[in-house]
Amino acid sequence: MTDTAPHQTVIADRASALELIDTAVLSLDQQPLQGIVEQLLTEEHKAGIAIMAVSGDKPNAFEQFLVLSEYYGFITESEMIGFARRFVAASRDRAD
Repeated sequence: MTDTAPHQTVIADRASALELIDTAVLSLDQQPLQGIVEQLLTEEHKAGIAIMAVSGDKPNAFEQFLVLSEYYGFITESEMIGFARRFVAASRDRAD
């Protein structure tokens, strides 16, 4: 029996990650990402979030998903930044 890494059971591949990202940007609904993020978080990521929470800054589910997608190699750092900008732009457009 072989062990499967958590990210392989939650996100099948790059296409799956990109689909989840695109859906979140279009809908601005982060709820579907929350359970996935919880399954993918490493102890190091949890510690980082705890430290951020002390200052009152906690990343949302979309931001966490982007970071984890980059960490597991589904997207590049530059893609992560681009997707974050798209999400913010979509949020601003929706607010107008």
